[in-house]
Amino acid sequence: MKNHQRVSEGFALAAALHHEQTRKVGKTEDPALAISYITHLAEVFALVVQGFGDDDQMIAALLHDAIEDVPETPDGRVTAEVIEELFGARVLELVLANTDARPKPGEVKAPWEIRKVEHLAHLRELAISDPSLLLVGLADKLSNGQAIVHDLNLRGPIVWDRFNASKEKVVWYYESMLKVFQDFIPNNPLVPRLESVVHQMQVISGKVEHSR
Repeated sequence: MKNHQRVSEGFALAAALHHEQTRKVGKTEDPALAISYITHLAEVFALVVQGFGDDDQMIAALLHDAIEDVPETPDGRVTAEVIEELFGARVLELVLANTDARPKPGEVKAPWEIRKVEHLAHLRELAISDPSLLLVGLADKLSNGQAIVHDLNLRGPIVWDRFNASKEKVVWYYESMLKVFQDFIPNNPLVPRLESVVHQMQVISGKVEHSR
């Protein structure tokens, strides 16, 4: 980490944008499970560090959901413009690479599966010219995947109800994202960890019978 001040400013902006948000829980789950969303952002940041990310990737890890979840800052500015102004075009590019829903004003998000298919295709296009754009997404999927597996083991099938897709589609999405990372950044140390998580999801969902 070369620029501690810059990274600290990334934490500050992430906290300001996401301070009211919590981790997703199902409608029938205990509301106390909805912990602060900052915990996820901090974990993605830590995983990017473990994946040998640079300062831009670390900052993008903290802000990877900002444009999608909080398109305007509390003071009414466009979040994407604020990110570029504070941290530069490279950080904005990294955040946009991990944004799969950015409808225009007045439009609604496309259905879940359509968004995911389009995002997967977009990631592959980006990775052809710049594989480094994938690290934040890899860390994000590892963080989320670990949480899903943990909660499934602890609380059971009720966890699948958190998603706007069937368990089969959720597993398909994680398998598909893993394939992107395997194809373009196979030597990153986070990839085997995601492979393990995806395999556990396959076992728990019943897609495969035995854990290796």
